[in-house]
Amino acid sequence: MVGQDRNHRRPLGAPTGALAGSRPVGLLIAAIASIALGVQLFALLHPGYLRGVTEYDDAVYIGAATRMVHGALPYRDFALVTPPGVPLLMIPVALIGRITGVRDALQIARLVTVLVTAANVVLLGTLLRHRKLATIAVACGSLAAYPSTVVTGHTLMLEPYLVLFCLVGALAVFDGDQIAGSRGLMIGGLAFGFAATIKIWAILPLIAVILVCLPLLRRRLVPLVVGSVAGLVLPCVPFLIAAPSAFVRDVVLVQLERTEPHRVPMTVRLGWLTGISGTTLHFTSDEIYGIAILIVIGVAVVFVSAGPALTPLELFATSSVAMVTASLLWPGAFYYHYAAFLGPFLALLLGLTAARMASAARRLTPAVVVAALAAVAIANWDGATLAARETHAPADDPAATIDAVVPVGACVLTDTTALLVNANRFDLPSRSCPDVVDPLAVTFILNHGRRPGATLADTSPTVRTWLAYLSHADFLILSDSPAIRLPWTPTVVAYLTSHFVRLHVAGLQIFQAKERQV
Repeated sequence: MVGQDRNHRRPLGAPTGALAGSRPVGLLIAAIASIALGVQLFALLHPGYLRGVTEYDDAVYIGAATRMVHGALPYRDFALVTPPGVPLLMIPVALIGRITGVRDALQIARLVTVLVTAANVVLLGTLLRHRKLATIAVACGSLAAYPSTVVTGHTLMLEPYLVLFCLVGALAVFDGDQIAGSRGLMIGGLAFGFAATIKIWAILPLIAVILVCLPLLRRRLVPLVVGSVAGLVLPCVPFLIAAPSAFVRDVVLVQLERTEPHRVPMTVRLGWLTGISGTTLHFTSDEIYGIAILIVIGVAVVFVSAGPALTPLELFATSSVAMVTASLLWPGAFYYHYAAFLGPFLALLLGLTAARMASAARRLTPAVVVAALAAVAIANWDGATLAARETHAPADDPAATIDAVVPVGACVLTDTTALLVNANRFDLPSRSCPDVVDPLAVTFILNHGRRPGATLADTSPTVRTWLAYLSHADFLILSDSPAIRLPWTPTVVAYLTSHFVRLHVAGLQIFQAKERQV
């Protein structure tokens, strides 16, 4: 164009316009998302993974949604120590379950979660659509191949949905590498706010957005805060109105009081956060620490030495990774699926780091750069397939056994709701039957955030409540680890021995109340 400065260069990370809508970008994102979808569906093909018992949490969430479509409310009518976001999202699935049964509802929820996991790859790619193909490939490939993402996405867990709404929020907040206008900030705030109703951890990337908005605090912060408050408060209003004290106690106070008997080692946490765990690779503790330190140093060196100052999107990525990592290293509790929350922010940071590396290495031909990035993506993908193969062992499907022993309409108590959901024995036959959706939540609430122990006094609320529950139960079905959820004090054991008889069923601990035996 006449009069254009030939020395003009587009700022790093600025939208490219033509690239944003280009066909190769869409095809690349779709290809990686399709592979991620394929890996997740492959996991569900493992024996018992679509129809069996694979987790504790998934049945709690679909169970809470099922209770809601029958008119009961969490916190008021039954204990639940997580915010209501995922049960609310599962209401349409639970409505289908009213017709087909809760077992089928959980299967549908698992398939929906698989789609959400693939959709997260699409959202991350769309967030980076203004960048070069190599950046998108590294980011989307890293998220799709992240072991915790792969392992968590096989069933109904909080993290895939938490990631979904955080990425929707980031997509609304950012226009290219820059902050969007007031409308985008409002929509982004709504998304981050609703993400906090899934897990309060969503406040961390929201804080990262606020840090990015600081230079123009008043103009940007107001729509962001208004949106986030609305997204958080509005879904919770019905539960706050129905049972304000129980809601605060279950969702906030119990989590603050929660303690674990043993702290998960740092190497276990770093193994999952760096993507080492969940694969067939084996490293010593020192090697795990070394790899984590090298990742931090490598990213820091690239951002300090290559190119201009951080763009808002890069600042968001680095801040989110730092805060999320710190939050997962600090508490006593840690589970493999926690790391899935770090996945999208770490993948975003890796993609942006690769972009700066490519920008600094202009002497290399594009083919060499793309080949190097592809090698990294392939290595990560190989690790993800190994994770799927090694972690997804055959799962239990005890439905037939329970169905043969426990009649429809019986009042059944369990330490693992998944056993009842799997066998379609989750319905409440009468008002006298205890409404226990999350047995561990009941114990946590009554025991002030502590796991049960044999030293509890007979007069403690935890023991008295579970004894009352047992007095109304026709059957008790236990998993192989009931001691971590129910208070097996001498009094409770004595009551079980005197009032129940154990049925001789292979693979399960099923007890029937003596006075209800035919």
